[in-house]
Amino acid sequence: MHKPESVLPPAIAQGLGYVALLPFVAGALALWWPDGIHHAVVASLLSAYAAVVLSFIGGIHWGHALRQPQPHLFVWGVVPSIMAWAAQVLPPAWALVCHVG
Repeated sequence: MHKPESVLPPAIAQGLGYVALLPFVAGALALWWPDGIHHAVVASLLSAYAAVVLSFIGGIHWGHALRQPQPHLFVWGVVPSIMAWAAQVLPPAWALVCHVG
């Protein structure tokens, strides 16, 4: 049986993926920064960015479902967005926990 080859994304996609990590890294560092930075604001901004990223990931699932129509793929395409949206009503620290889970 033929083993499918590993398909790597184009270099531009890999680079942009790493750039998209910068707000997470900056936010995590800011949360560790000593007093003087408003941690609640940083956590809120980090949580909002996590919600946007989760919505993007849901969009990837949705696009995949359009290529191979299967009902569970469409459902899985909206789950990350709904969960991220629901987490936004929680305090920022708890929202971040939900975004990670």
